[in-house]
Amino acid sequence: YDKKNNRLLIALKDGEPGKTGRKGIYSFDLATKKMSATPVMELDMATLFAGAKVTSKKKNEAPEFMPSAISIHPVSGDIYITEGRKPRLLILDQSGAVKKLYQLEKSSFNQPEGITFSPTGDMYISNEGSKQPGNILHVTLNEK
Repeated sequence: YDKKNNRLLIALKDGEPGKTGRKGIYSFDLATKKMSATPVMELDMATLFAGAKVTSKKKNEAPEFMPSAISIHPVSGDIYITEGRKPRLLILDQSGAVKKLYQLEKSSFNQPEGITFSPTGDMYISNEGSKQPGNILHVTLNEK
């Protein structure tokens, strides 16, 4: 929920039709009840993973990021996006520029599928269960 702009932000999990290497973040306007036809921002996979080691077994395959949840930090206004398949946390500034990409520990983050903040900015990430029950974790980032 983007309180400042009275809209919901929706990140595409799978590929963007007709756009290789890019994923859009769209908005749903709560006043007009309409979805934006164009993304309000785009994630460029090449930029997102610049300098990252590609672990794909397929040659020349671009790294992927499959968003599972999106939330806006109530204090900074930064946009936080989780990925469930390869547990990661992406932080964007308000314009959509990448600030940080965290690899989350699989032992703690089985499959992060939800993210939210308290009014003061405490972050909570929910995980689907597998062999263990799902959970909700209070997360404090190591800013190294």
